[in-house]
Amino acid sequence: MKNIFLLFFIILTLFSCDSKQPLTALEIWHKHLDTFGDKETIMQIENAYSVMLVESKRGIDTMMYYRAKPDKSYMEIVYSGGGRVTYIVNGDQGIIIAPDTITEMSESRVEDANVMSMIYPEMYFEERGYTFKLLEDETISDTVYYQLELTGPDETTRVLIRKDDFTDYRIYGEDSYMDILETKEVDGCRIVSEMRNVTDKPINYGTIIELKWNVEIPDSIFDLNRYQKKTY
Repeated sequence: MKNIFLLFFIILTLFSCDSKQPLTALEIWHKHLDTFGDKETIMQIENAYSVMLVESKRGIDTMMYYRAKPDKSYMEIVYSGGGRVTYIVNGDQGIIIAPDTITEMSESRVEDANVMSMIYPEMYFEERGYTFKLLEDETISDTVYYQLELTGPDETTRVLIRKDDFTDYRIYGEDSYMDILETKEVDGCRIVSEMRNVTDKPINYGTIIELKWNVEIPDSIFDLNRYQKKTY
């Protein structure tokens, strides 16, 4: 009888240990993506319009952004000092409009712009061939984060994901990092509404003050020839 109880205890212990297996890097990543909302709902978003305020020591810049699937984007930045720059991508071509000049984007810059214009570009990392590696946990101000190393076709970056809140994360760039300060729900999807970008230059804060999904966007704003004919 003692042997039976001992065997039963061992089986329970094994099941208990198995249920507490540490998460893999990919499992952590998927839990993080789940906080954005249902992937099918997100994939049905055809276009988007947003306005962001970017605050730094030099003042407050305004960024207006239109995005249409699959590869059209229009971003206009109005600087606090009065300058204005516009970035437009249509397919595999793009231009940068600045005072007195119109410059064609390089192929790599167009590719970067198309990735940035995706609704939740993180959801496409696996499809784009990224690999995920789990590093040692990192603690910041008594908060413990999973630390992932993401390696893509052209870059390697680190992402910290808070252990007790998968919506809280930090993304490292080559010489900077971005903290997510606040998120909010829009039509069943969770989006980043406030962020902080930290570099060796002054810190800047971004706040999305307006965001709309599936709005009517005139296709003419993506017509590159229309802008080439203008004089700046």
